[in-house]
Amino acid sequence: MEKVKVKKEELLLLLEKNRSDHKSVFEETFANYRKEVIRLLKEAVVKTESGKEIVTYLAVDEPTNHTKDYDIAIGMLKMCVDKEIEITYQEYRNYVLNDWHWTKDFVRSNSPYSSSSSSSSILSSLRSTCDLKD
Repeated sequence: MEKVKVKKEELLLLLEKNRSDHKSVFEETFANYRKEVIRLLKEAVVKTESGKEIVTYLAVDEPTNHTKDYDIAIGMLKMCVDKEIEITYQEYRNYVLNDWHWTKDFVRSNSPYSSSSSSSSILSSLRSTCDLKD
């Protein structure tokens, strides 16, 4: 099956929920990432001032944010005048299964900074969607 007709309102609700989950995970993980960068920078200053070593590089991955991808899909659905729309296999994977081409990278870049059970649960669900091992 290459395409399927879906109810626009049901798809819109699902996309809005997925967007909300995505944004909350990103906001939490980015705040924790910022704290980690500040900690590492302070540590680098201490090491450099003490003469032990000069730290000029921090090896930390920045969490990724794809909220705009959801915003575009949601905006298109809101502008659509039809009650039912036809979506492709790939759109179904993205919008319904929440499995995007960037999902693996999102999970990998955000997981180290996840601290709440809510965001950990969302990331765990995405991890299983894209077949990532813990």
